[in-house]
Amino acid sequence: MSSYKYKKTTGGDDGDPLTLNETGIEMNSFTTEEEVKPGNAEEGVVEEEVVQVPNQLPRPCRVKTFYMSWALVTTGLLFGLILTALFGHGSKRSIKWCCVSQQELTKCSEMTVYFELETLQPPLSCQKKDSISACVDAIDSDTVDVMSMSSQLLYQYRDKLKPIMAEQVYPAHHGSNSQAVYGEYFVRAKLRNRTFPVQCNESYCTDEDTYFRSSYIVDNALKHSLKQTGKCPNNISIQADLARSLHDCAAVFTSVTALQNLAGTGKINESDIEVICLNASLTTLSRYMECTRIFTPTNTLVVSNKLREGTDAEMPMLIVELFHVAYLYFGRDGEYFQMFNSSKYESRDLMFTDATLKLIPLLPKCTAEAYLGSTYMEFEAGSSVDVDNRTCFTKAFPRPIISEIN
Repeated sequence: MSSYKYKKTTGGDDGDPLTLNETGIEMNSFTTEEEVKPGNAEEGVVEEEVVQVPNQLPRPCRVKTFYMSWALVTTGLLFGLILTALFGHGSKRSIKWCCVSQQELTKCSEMTVYFELETLQPPLSCQKKDSISACVDAIDSDTVDVMSMSSQLLYQYRDKLKPIMAEQVYPAHHGSNSQAVYGEYFVRAKLRNRTFPVQCNESYCTDEDTYFRSSYIVDNALKHSLKQTGKCPNNISIQADLARSLHDCAAVFTSVTALQNLAGTGKINESDIEVICLNASLTTLSRYMECTRIFTPTNTLVVSNKLREGTDAEMPMLIVELFHVAYLYFGRDGEYFQMFNSSKYESRDLMFTDATLKLIPLLPKCTAEAYLGSTYMEFEAGSSVDVDNRTCFTKAFPRPIISEIN
């Protein structure tokens, strides 16, 4: 506020009103002398307006413009990265399973539907080829990714394929001590009361079930194992069942599983079964590992053994992850679909062996030779082969070695 002082002038009439003595005026204002000078007040106001308007009003506009530009740039970059990911890599491709029969294709196609219902990833698709060799060529050329395969076929195509998962199966004999296994043991055996001819004058026998499931093993057993003594016949007769084979023949060639199953039925006591070693010595069925002729590992899921690059480098691991989770949903106890059951398709062992309990992941460095093991490699090659299956399992799986059997 301004303050004013008034004083009465002398020499005038008493009735004259007081006049403002300009020299007596005192003005105190909020404006300092430096800001507003006498005689230049209007110029000061004009200068303040001219200076403040250009310096204060445009500043917020420039800030907003900067942030808007930055937002547009970053949004464009993000959009560009999304497009690069979509067009550069595409969506996760499906795992392609190779089928060799119409029944297998039917089961595989139905399995893909149930996998999708449970949102299992990556998605699974199925392709049918005319033969196993065509499937192997397709896997080798990356046209398809995976198929299941027996030990015999794995040995045959060991230069192109490698196993990534193995079946763990229930043996046919479900006794109190039965445990899931990774393969099957084959032996020569006889009944305790029968005389085994050292010169092998009688033909060996096998049962129809063993021959149906393992004809390749039976047909080649003489060539690779039984003839090592140089005293065995060149043929094996096929009997209706194993019990008749044991009663009618001097010796039988069959699997330990079949012998255990027979003993479990009570038709023949296990104590009456003797296993024949290479040197014609005898041992009990419980000690079959000492005289095993051949051990055949279970079926495996196989992929190409070529070095993979790019996005396909992770394909084997994606396959393992998919099927390791899938059997938890659709294993032996699946309510709507069972991976390890082929009866619905009027067949057996489609895609997986029907006796499979679960699928076991193998180590990344596992090779066909290491998985098959020394016994099987010797059976096929006819000579001793030294392999270490610790490259397939986290710890060595005990398998018989023919060359060490007395």
